[in-house]
Amino acid sequence: MSDEILKFDEFESVSETDWKQKILMDLKGNPLPRPIKSDFNFDPFLTENKGDHFALNVKSGWKIACSFNIEDNKLLNDQILKALQLDVSVVHVYPHHNLKQQEYLANVHTELINIHESEPSIIINLSNNFSLDLRQWMASDETLLFCNASQDFILNIAALRAIRSYLEASQKEFTIYLRPNYTLMNKDLDLALIEKTLIGIAGAIGNADIIELAKIESNTKENYGRIATMIQHLLIYESRLGQVADPSAGSYVIEQITQKLLQQIREPAL
Repeated sequence: MSDEILKFDEFESVSETDWKQKILMDLKGNPLPRPIKSDFNFDPFLTENKGDHFALNVKSGWKIACSFNIEDNKLLNDQILKALQLDVSVVHVYPHHNLKQQEYLANVHTELINIHESEPSIIINLSNNFSLDLRQWMASDETLLFCNASQDFILNIAALRAIRSYLEASQKEFTIYLRPNYTLMNKDLDLALIEKTLIGIAGAIGNADIIELAKIESNTKENYGRIATMIQHLLIYESRLGQVADPSAGSYVIEQITQKLLQQIREPAL
């Protein structure tokens, strides 16, 4: 094998027009593929002078969260203790009038975890347009931003990056909390685990600060919450996504969608 270094400038350059014509010929009349279901107009032809590329100023890694919608203090306490054994460090407890903190947090080292005991007033649903909800959150005193994931993997990544980029420029203190939109999850538990895995990967790539994949209720099947939580262990320790800061930086499609979402956020409401 030759040790000669291949230099791309040795090849004849191809114009964007020629490149586009070649792609259209290969498609044989089929429409250009769209990375997500949206009204965005995508330019699928990447050239050297296109794109406003940027990398987010983030640290790698995220916190594992679990939420609990349980009314019985003892059962809730048992489930929280089990979750803490799985390295859960953020606990979200749905409010119920009969819950008593001293009971459901018995034997829990509260100094080692973050506990949230109310449902947020503003929730961002990651979609093609969430700018109004985000601006309302910006005007509030809240610092924890709850985001419900969509069923679109690429859109989740781009939306999280757009939100973080916008909030970093605003100087507002924030923590992005990503969780599934449980009302949209597949009723088949095995398929739902696959959907949660994709949400977890999107959260890791999109630089969420906290990721929740498990919601424990009184009738949750044994070990289901454990399996959903362990998905994050695979992402952290096997896939090592927690060791990479902003892993999607430089991805042309994701950055193009990120920029379009940022433009929506920055434009004042009509």
